[in-house]
Amino acid sequence: MSGQYAFDFKGSEPPRRKRGERLFLCIFPELAAASELHAFGSRFIRANALTSKRLERSRLHLSLSHIGDYPRLKSSRIYAAGLAASEVSASAFEVRLHAIRSFDGRPPAAGKPPSRPLVLLGDGEGLPKLHGTLTEALREKGMRVAKQFTPHLTLSYGEAAVPLQPIEPMQFIAKEFALVHSMLGQGRYNILGRWPLTG
Repeated sequence: MSGQYAFDFKGSEPPRRKRGERLFLCIFPELAAASELHAFGSRFIRANALTSKRLERSRLHLSLSHIGDYPRLKSSRIYAAGLAASEVSASAFEVRLHAIRSFDGRPPAAGKPPSRPLVLLGDGEGLPKLHGTLTEALREKGMRVAKQFTPHLTLSYGEAAVPLQPIEPMQFIAKEFALVHSMLGQGRYNILGRWPLTG
């Protein structure tokens, strides 16, 4: 799978903060791969009669590191994360997505139903290696990063608890990773930086 990327780097100012902000590192599939993954998610949701809110194709990403959620994201955190990312050197690698399940997600509260992420699970030597290198670089910059790492790509959010099950594997080549600023609840990503996986 190759071609143009399924996102555009605008570098624009984020909208006013309402529900908090998130900072994370991830891999965006290229356009052809993102389209295939989005189509698979649609077929799976229809085949299993799920009521789910699907992610737009341009927002599909493979999580590498959840740096944190904040009431207000400080520029010092962005700077430290970007500096750590710029010091990482790794080669492109194949990502293999081989199973699907739902995570626990948000529990029901205040009359709202649960919101469980429906995710594809990935593997391959490159993913844990890149995650470990990024984690070490972030910690050297004084940032707290969770040790637990489950490579996954979120397709949608819904109430149903989908058990772990294998799928026909899907692959794509990870050629770069990105630092993303997300405005929680607004469905918008502000891509702060991208770094090629060129070794």
